[in-house]
Amino acid sequence: YWQRKNAIIKSGWSKFDVKSMSLERFGSMPRQRRLYRLFTSGLPMERFSFVGITAEYETSLRLFRAIFDVDIPYHRVNTGERIEVNNRERKAVERTQGENSSIYDEARRRFDAQCRLYLGN
Repeated sequence: YWQRKNAIIKSGWSKFDVKSMSLERFGSMPRQRRLYRLFTSGLPMERFSFVGITAEYETSLRLFRAIFDVDIPYHRVNTGERIEVNNRERKAVERTQGENSSIYDEARRRFDAQCRLYLGN
């Protein structure tokens, strides 16, 4: 996404041209390493009344409706082709994303539990 947007990311006093940056380098940036913690303020998933998963967008909207009785319109934005990542690149990125992976796994468990409870899935 950031490469398609030709983004320049500011980090402290530095600017990074994402278009020319490798996936490994991008993933190793401090802000990217703790991105999910920033989004969740470090709170455990049990503290959230609703947890949605981007890869399960439509189900997440149904779940939100079921929990809050509020209909949210479907918006299809920020989509694009998936990039192919070879095993070396994948392993390099995984080394930098331990905290994000743990938070995602916790969010996924919470999402699945909420789907079972509210949607019968």
